[in-house]
Amino acid sequence: MVCVVCVPIVWTAIGRQRVRCIAVSRRHAASAVGEFTRASVSERLGCSNRTRSPGGRSLLRCRRVREHAGEQDEVLRMKLIRGLDIVHPLPGVMRALGMASVLLCVSALYALEIVSDAGDRNASRSGMYVGGIGAGGFEIRPDGGFYRCRMFNDWRPERDVDIYMIHRSTPDGTERVLRLRDVVMSHRVIRGVDRIRYTADFPSVSWSSPELPVRVEFRSFFIPGNVKDSALPAVQVRIRNDGDGEVTLVVPMPGPTRSVRRPGRIVSRSASGAVGIHAPGAFTLDAGDEFFIMGYPFVSCTWRGRVDEEAILAWYSPGMRDFDGRRIGCYYERFFRSCDDVLDYVTAHRERLAARAEEFRRGIRDAVLPESLKDAYGAQLASFVKQSWLSRRGDFGVWEGGLSSMGMQTLDIGGYGSWLYVNIFPELERSAIRLSARFQQADGWMPHTFPGTFERPEQPYWRLDLNLWFALMAARDAILWQDNAFLKRIYPTVKRAMRWSMRLDTDGDGIPNLDGRASCYDLWDWKGNSTYFASLTLGAAALWGGLARSLGDERFARECAALRDTVRDSMLRKLWNGEYFILWEKGEERDEGCLLDALPGEWYAMLLGRATGLPEQYVRSHIDACVKYNRRRFDPALMRDWGTPGEQGWCYTGAGYPDGRSYHFYQYEPWTGLEYTLALNLHLLGRTEQALKVVREVGERKLSCGMFFNHILCGGDYYQPMVIGALWERFAR
Repeated sequence: MVCVVCVPIVWTAIGRQRVRCIAVSRRHAASAVGEFTRASVSERLGCSNRTRSPGGRSLLRCRRVREHAGEQDEVLRMKLIRGLDIVHPLPGVMRALGMASVLLCVSALYALEIVSDAGDRNASRSGMYVGGIGAGGFEIRPDGGFYRCRMFNDWRPERDVDIYMIHRSTPDGTERVLRLRDVVMSHRVIRGVDRIRYTADFPSVSWSSPELPVRVEFRSFFIPGNVKDSALPAVQVRIRNDGDGEVTLVVPMPGPTRSVRRPGRIVSRSASGAVGIHAPGAFTLDAGDEFFIMGYPFVSCTWRGRVDEEAILAWYSPGMRDFDGRRIGCYYERFFRSCDDVLDYVTAHRERLAARAEEFRRGIRDAVLPESLKDAYGAQLASFVKQSWLSRRGDFGVWEGGLSSMGMQTLDIGGYGSWLYVNIFPELERSAIRLSARFQQADGWMPHTFPGTFERPEQPYWRLDLNLWFALMAARDAILWQDNAFLKRIYPTVKRAMRWSMRLDTDGDGIPNLDGRASCYDLWDWKGNSTYFASLTLGAAALWGGLARSLGDERFARECAALRDTVRDSMLRKLWNGEYFILWEKGEERDEGCLLDALPGEWYAMLLGRATGLPEQYVRSHIDACVKYNRRRFDPALMRDWGTPGEQGWCYTGAGYPDGRSYHFYQYEPWTGLEYTLALNLHLLGRTEQALKVVREVGERKLSCGMFFNHILCGGDYYQPMVIGALWERFAR
C-alpha cells in the first residue's frame, strides 16, 4: 500500500520568481529530509527550533528517521522546499499514518517552476537551452521567448530567434501569442500574454499561461553514453490545447527559402541550412508569406481543436567553420546528409529516443535528493549542451565563457567543469584530453585553451598551473574508466608535464614558485609559494605515484612519492597559520587570504579514493575557515564585475580574510564554480547539511536576478560551475 498525503500548496515568492513543490508518498521514505515553512511538525520527527532562512522565510529544520529493509538510522539532511506553505494541522495525520509512511515534498513530479509577468524583466534573463551537443539549438526563457539561436552555427554573434506559438480562438478569431512580448508584423500585431508559468526540467522545458488553454513543451534527446543521439540537430515538441481554436507553431528561416511538403512534414531550405517539422497530427503545414517578420520567411504547423500531439523540429546546417575560417562541420554530418535524413531517423527511432531521454530525466527527478541540487545539476547540463563544440571528425571542447569568450577546452577551468560529463560521455572527455595532449610543447608545457579552433592553442604559453591540472584530469580519467590502453597512451605526456612543473620549484620545497599572475587567477598577483600550487602538486604526485607503479615505472613512482612527502611537509611548515592554509608566502612576506578552493589536489584525490597524506584535521579546519571568512551577503555596490542587477542573498567569495578586507575583485567576487567546489569539499568531509546549504544559497541568489541558467563570468555560461556534476554523482551513488 502506498500512502499519499495531500497537502495544500500556497504560492510564495523569491522576488518575483515563484517555485512550487508537490507533496507525495511513502514509497520514497527511505531517505530525504526537508525544511518546511510554517508547519508545526510532531516531535516524532525530531524537529529543532524554528529558524530564519536567508530570504526571511520561517523554516523548521527536521530530523527524520529512515526505516528501510529493517534497517533504522537517523539521516539529517537539508532541503529547501521553496514556495511551500503547509497550513494544514499535519502532526496528527503523521502520527496516524506512521513515521515511515509519510514523505512530504520529495517528488519525481517536482520541477523548477518560474512565474513571470510583463513587468518582471529579471525572470527572463536566462532560460533552459534545448538542442544537441555541438549541434546547435536555442534558449527558451520564462518570457516564452527563444534566444541565442545556434541552429545555423551562429556563434559570433548569437541571435535571438522569433519562434513562437499563436493561439487563434473560435469563433471570434482572436489571436494571442504564448510569450510576454507582442509579435509585430507589417500588417498586424499579435498581443502577448500577461503572465507565463515556466517549468524547467532538464532535458525538457515547458510553459503555459492562465490566459490560454495551451501548454507547450520542448525536449532535447539527451542520452548519456550515446553521443550520436545526444548530438542530434532536433528536439521533440509537444502541443497541448485544452480548448477550442487553433494553435500554430511558427519557425523563422534565414531566407530566401524553398520549401518541400510531404504528408505530415514540411522542410524549408535556405543558403544557411534547412529547418523541418514532422507533425503527422497537424491540421496544416505551411511556408511562405503568411508569417513574415522583419523580412524573414517562416515555416509553420497548425493544430486544430483539442489536441495533445507531438512533433519533431529538426535543422541541418552543414559546413560549420571555425573562427579561423576552416570548415570543421558538425558531428551529425557523419550520419545524415539532409534535414529529411534527420527527421527520418528521429521518427523511425522516436519511441526509443524519447524513452531514453525520459529515463534520464526521471533519474534526476526520482532521486531522493534536495531539489536545489537537482535544479543546479539540470541547469549546468543545459549549459553544457549550449557551450559545446563537436566537429564532424569528433573534436570536442566546451567554451569557457558565453558569447564565444576566451576559448574551448581551457585546462584549468576544465579541471572543474569536465566532471559534469567525464562519466556520462567518456568519449567526449577522451577527445578533449587528447586535444590538449596533442599541443604539448617539446619541453612539456601544456596549452591553456583553443580560441575558436581545434587547430591551434592560445599563444603565447604563459600559465604555470596548466600542467598540474592536466595531470589531475588524466589521472581521473584513467582511474574512473579503468582503461589501461588510455593510461599507457597518456602516460608519456603526463610524465613530461609533471617534470616540467617540478622545474618551477626554485627553493627546494617541492612547490612550484609563482611571482605574478600566471595561473587560473590570472589578474591577481601572487608571490612565492602558494597553497593552490602546493595542493595541485600534492594531488598530482599522489595520484601518479600509484599509476606509474601500475605501469611498472618504479623510478617515476619513487619521484612522485618523494615529491608528495616534500610538498606536504612544506605546506604544513610554510603555509599553515594555525587555522587554515594561507594564500601565499615568500620569505618574510605573507598573504593571509583564505582561498575558497586552495586544495584542489585534495578533493581530486578524495573523489578518486586516494590519499595525499595531508592530515584530515588540517583540511577540515581550512574548509571551516572558508565557511567562516568567505561567506557574506552579496553586495551589489562591490560585486559588480560578475554580479547581476537584482542579485541578492548569501555568497562565498574567492578568498576571505579575518579582518573582512576587500581589495581585489578575484578575491571579493563570488565564483559559482568555486562555491560548488566548496559544497563538494564539505560533502567529502561528511558535512552534507552544510554542502546542501551552499548549493541552495547559490540557487536562491541566481534565481533572485533571473540568472539561474547563466552564471556570469567571462561572458556568461561559465564552464567552471559544471563541477556540480561531481557533487551530483557523489550524492546519487
